[in-house]
Amino acid sequence: MILTTDLFAKLERTALECGEFERCGVLWSLASDRVARRLSAYPGPFFKDRFAFSDQWWMETLYRARSRGLRLEAYYHTHPRPQADLRPSRADRAGHPWGSKVFILGSSGRPPRLFHLFGEDPYQEISFRVIKPDGCEV
Repeated sequence: MILTTDLFAKLERTALECGEFERCGVLWSLASDRVARRLSAYPGPFFKDRFAFSDQWWMETLYRARSRGLRLEAYYHTHPRPQADLRPSRADRAGHPWGSKVFILGSSGRPPRLFHLFGEDPYQEISFRVIKPDGCEV
C-alpha cells in the first residue's frame, strides 16, 4: 500500500492524540492511482478495548466516498496503550471483513504496521510506502 506524507502525518497525529480510547476510520484512494490520500475518521463513540463503526456512519461514508470516485484502501485504528501490541487482536480480526487491510498505529511513537486479515484465521503483515503528494518517494 502507498500513502501520501500528508495522510501519514494525520494518522500519526491521531495516534499521539487518541488518549486512552481507540480511534478508527477508513483510508481512501482514487481508483485511478491506488495511493491512499484521504481518510474518513469515525466521529465516535470510542472504546478503550476495540474499534467500532456504527452501521449508519459506515454506510453513509461508503456511499459518499464511492460517489466521489474513491476506493477503499484500508481501515485504520489505534492501539492507545503505550505497550500495546501493534498486531491485530482477536477482536480486530473478528471485526473486519475477510481480506481487509488494516493499518494499526500505537500512541508511543512506534512505527505503524499494516496487515492483511483473513477473518479469525492468521493474518499477514504487508509493507507500505510513504510518498510525497506529487508522487515522489520520501
